[in-house]
Amino acid sequence: MAWAQPVLTPEEVSKRLVARYGVEVLAVRTLDEGDRPVYAVTVMMPEDAGNVAFQIGVLYVDAETGELVPRPRPGGKEEWRTPEPGRELRRRSLERGSS
Repeated sequence: MAWAQPVLTPEEVSKRLVARYGVEVLAVRTLDEGDRPVYAVTVMMPEDAGNVAFQIGVLYVDAETGELVPRPRPGGKEEWRTPEPGRELRRRSLERGSS
C-alpha cells in the first residue's frame, strides 16, 4: 500500500535517536509496513552502556511520529534480531580480537 511521504527524514530520525539514547547510527532503511512508513535504524550502543556496550541492534521508528514501534513478523510476533550488517561487524571484531 502506498503512503504519504514521511514527516521525518532519515537524518532527523538519526539525530533524535542519538540525542535520546546516545547510540551511534550506522544505517537507516525505509520499510513499507503497508499502513505507515517505518524506518529500520541500525545502531551501536555506546561504550558506557555496561554489558550491552558496542552491541549492534535495530530500532524501528514510525517515520511520521518519531516514536519507537515494534517490528511485526508474519504471524503477529514482534521481531527483534541483529541485522546482517551487525553480524558481519561482530564477526570482523571477533577476528581482530583473536589475533
